[in-house]
Amino acid sequence: MNKDLLQLLEDYATKEHTKISSSLIGKSKDNLISILLDLLTIYFNDLNSSTC
Repeated sequence: MNKDLLQLLEDYATKEHTKISSSLIGKSKDNLISILLDLLTIYFNDLNSSTC
């Protein structure tokens, strides 16, 4: 798993959303795209995830 995605998930579970937003603003566009693609890949390949 992408280390930035892992950090984002940990922050989402433990920190205020304003702090998460400020950390995302500091990331490059390429990094944000990478995080999103990794998250979507994990989500869509999870057989227990039927919400999409």
